[in-house]
Amino acid sequence: MEGIDLNAGSVIGLEGIRNPSMAARIIMNLPHVILTHKGAKSIADAHKLALIPEPDRKVVNKLKRIKRSEKVLSSCITGIFRRLVPYV
Repeated sequence: MEGIDLNAGSVIGLEGIRNPSMAARIIMNLPHVILTHKGAKSIADAHKLALIPEPDRKVVNKLKRIKRSEKVLSSCITGIFRRLVPYV
């Protein structure tokens, strides 16, 4: 939003764009105030806004291992708690 002339622009549900506020800035100059999903994506594509790069495979695999470890740890803690406090 700009305070001088009270223009506003916003995007909702815009995925894969590095800087969605740039799309909102472009929409501010249109007769619309809010664009969602497909409309916002088409504006971003038309103006060739930068995309979020694909995540590195090593990082994705490490995150999967961490999530598996968290599940195992959580189940262990739950089992220990149930043995310590059996009537809760």
